[in-house]
Amino acid sequence: MTAYNIVLNKTSTDESNESDGSEDKTDEDNSSQDESSKDGSISKYHNITEIDNNTTQENLIESSSKKITKILPIDIPKVNIQGVNSPTTSSFKRPTLKVNINTLTPGKLTRKPSLEVARSPSPTRLFGASPIMSIPWMQLGDPHKDHDNTHLGVSPPNHSQIASRPESPVSPGQGPSVVSWTSIMDPETIKGITKEDRKRQEAIFELISTEQSYLRDLQMIIEVFYGPLQNILIEDELKIIFSNIEDILLCNTAILSDLEQRQKDDKLFVKNVGDILLKHSDDLVCYEIYCGKQLNASKFLQNKRNVNKTFSEFLKKAQQDPQCGSLDLSSFLLKPMQRITRYPLLIRQILHYTNKNDSDQEDLMKALHKAETILESTNEAAREQENKLKLTEISKLVDLEDLEEKLDLTSTTRSVGKRQFILEGALKKAKSGRNLYGYLFNDLLLLTQHNKKSVAKGYQYALYKPPILLNEIVVKRGQDETFQILHIGDVINLKAISISAKQQWVNQLETANGYCLEVENQKRKKGTIGTLKVTVYEAVIPIDANEKNSVNTYCQVQLNRQIFKTKNVKADIFPHWNQYLMFSVTTLEDTLKLSVYQYDKYSEDEYLGKAEIKLHFLEHYAGNETDKIKLQLQEVEPGRPFGSISVYLNYKPF
Repeated sequence: MTAYNIVLNKTSTDESNESDGSEDKTDEDNSSQDESSKDGSISKYHNITEIDNNTTQENLIESSSKKITKILPIDIPKVNIQGVNSPTTSSFKRPTLKVNINTLTPGKLTRKPSLEVARSPSPTRLFGASPIMSIPWMQLGDPHKDHDNTHLGVSPPNHSQIASRPESPVSPGQGPSVVSWTSIMDPETIKGITKEDRKRQEAIFELISTEQSYLRDLQMIIEVFYGPLQNILIEDELKIIFSNIEDILLCNTAILSDLEQRQKDDKLFVKNVGDILLKHSDDLVCYEIYCGKQLNASKFLQNKRNVNKTFSEFLKKAQQDPQCGSLDLSSFLLKPMQRITRYPLLIRQILHYTNKNDSDQEDLMKALHKAETILESTNEAAREQENKLKLTEISKLVDLEDLEEKLDLTSTTRSVGKRQFILEGALKKAKSGRNLYGYLFNDLLLLTQHNKKSVAKGYQYALYKPPILLNEIVVKRGQDETFQILHIGDVINLKAISISAKQQWVNQLETANGYCLEVENQKRKKGTIGTLKVTVYEAVIPIDANEKNSVNTYCQVQLNRQIFKTKNVKADIFPHWNQYLMFSVTTLEDTLKLSVYQYDKYSEDEYLGKAEIKLHFLEHYAGNETDKIKLQLQEVEPGRPFGSISVYLNYKPF
């Protein structure tokens, strides 16, 4: 299946100046600031902090070209997440989330009755172009609108929509900032610092400043959207849209608090930052939950906007809030996903300018490894969510009700783990021209067609053929757009909509088929000592004779994690299956389990009883089949008659 990783863009730090012998302002100004725009003015959301004889940060920036002998630490004021001037403060249904920075401990984020976030004043800044240029699994297009296209996973991403969104709003009247670490330092002090150290400090400064901007975005989401929406949406709906945004806010509040305190303690020349990042790295697992639910949240948000006029009008009005910079809620809900992709890039950038003998080197390496691991698991959570939604969607489109053996597309496959959607698209029968539509998964292929009967039941497609297991096929390329699938004596001649679509189908079929066969080979080699043929012969069903006409039973046979079922037998309390099932045997100490069920087409199948038998006695049969073994059914519902099941076993050691 196509991997839908969140895209990692390179940091924009311009290293081309390293080869330039000059040490003018170009060296310092090229530090990557793409994640936040810069503003020379003081943010209107923060108090102006006094620095040495009432010198403001604004004066400090303006006097960056003058000689300054000393810069005192920045005092840290406190800012409420729910602003006191917010018109919605008093209308919340429940108290606003509160966090006390002093009580936060690594790995244990707790919610407290009151929230005050320790923050140092810094300009409101634009992130610039989004670091995530495309997130394929976030697209909301309907792949069934145009059946002339072949789809890998989901619809192609709309790059322009995501790339055009800045990561942080800017208040009216604020222009781009030129604030960098170099611009707020004493020029005389900078002269004594090597170019490499300056680059390192700029990278650390970028980490902290973008964290500040990101946290402002999180605060804004809660103040402008989450809080007021408690009067419009129910709790479950809020949970779908915002997921665990509060946990993320707690996590990043703690990270920023420690970073700013270190910046203050070190008088802006930060010696070590790796220990802080490593300390909080485990807390970033909260992003896995958030990112894993974002596709569902986006779809729900879109649908809710279409059906709920009050909700839609609120979103339009909230978008006009100056803090939003004309961006909508869906844009801001992407912020956590964008931020989690940035951590490995930012840490890697700091590492690039850190001497290998530096005391910070080891912690930075560990923090980078943790950040990359969490990013990968976050990607995987997003992929799983996308795949789950896709499988559910296909289940609603294709009529699978008439299959002899029930197929649940969302269930685990027989041999290759979780079922994964790979490819879909329009196909034709090569000779007759019959229109088909194919769905390819990592274990099977569905060939479907339009059918009036299935449409009447609410489906879009019916099966053209029963599901085709990929470990049972051979794929052959034909001329032009044609190809063949050979399946147990059946030859299926197909035609794709184009030569490129044909190549896509054939390549994906061959890859998936090869993987299925390889997995089966590995399983046979790994600890397998032989095969077991189980012939499920007949049974006595523990049901009264007057219920005979409603009987529709099958037997499920399990050996370790291998589970197979017999066909259904209707209207017979003495079903005669005489059907064999093949199992791989890893040890004769295992137990064979046989369970009998009453099939129900519209609800959960009814459990009627089970029988078990140890395999150790089979070593005495020297590869020969046993006589018929009759086993009494256990766990039969009280009041029901006796039941039994009869089998033949044939164990063949390798």
